[in-house]
Amino acid sequence: MGGSEMTHLIRLDQWFGAPVSAGFTNREGGVSEGNYESLNLGFHVSDREEDVQINRERVAAMLDVQKSDVLFGEQVHGNAVAVVTKDTPRRALYDAIAAVDGLVTTDRRIALGVLAADCVPLLFADAYAGVIGVAHAGWRGATSGIVSEVVRQMLGLFAKPERIRVAIGPAIRGCCYEVDAPVVRSARTAYEQMGKPMPVWRRSSNHIGAVMMDLPRICHDELRTLGVKEEHILDVSICTSCMPGFFSHRRDHGTTGRQAGLIRLRGV
Repeated sequence: MGGSEMTHLIRLDQWFGAPVSAGFTNREGGVSEGNYESLNLGFHVSDREEDVQINRERVAAMLDVQKSDVLFGEQVHGNAVAVVTKDTPRRALYDAIAAVDGLVTTDRRIALGVLAADCVPLLFADAYAGVIGVAHAGWRGATSGIVSEVVRQMLGLFAKPERIRVAIGPAIRGCCYEVDAPVVRSARTAYEQMGKPMPVWRRSSNHIGAVMMDLPRICHDELRTLGVKEEHILDVSICTSCMPGFFSHRRDHGTTGRQAGLIRLRGV
């Protein structure tokens, strides 16, 4: 796994099956300090760039690739998805694919990464077709179809819904995620488009009209409407806000790092 500093990775290789390697990081095993201690993987959070570079090198080693071969999206809280290869141009500032929240590839020379610190990181794979994907789903992305768009792009590369496996990573959960009425309206619209009733979320005890939204549940329900089998959806059931060992944008008032979901297809 690239050394003892990476022993806290949530490995999912066996669940996805050969030839996929995948997992979710937590905040342990890196060199960042202060609010970013220690395995911060985000360049855009005011951490020292040289520390982030070291952290990304350690993460790349887990999947037996070079740091430059792990591709991330810029993550702008939208629903755009890019099909990428090793040669896809990146936005220089953050070393990321510009203006997308999802990535899909069949290129075995690279790994895909997704950053999060409360938003939902999702990993996708159809191992038989040799197609993988990642998605970053905040409330805007989750309610505007980022999950559907990743699946749609994978189907264009000969994946099948009934073969796709998806891992839902550490994210803020209904225990901690208070949202206001406009966010609830967006979720209601998303469920109407799914043809499903919106879940009855617990009302907030702090603000009138606010509810405790289960963001990963929205992603799960959309996957089911797309034909992904229930037994092919793995939710790690970790809340980044109230469970220790993870970065949380909301809990830490915006000054925090980013953990990652990572996936690659190994060569045959």
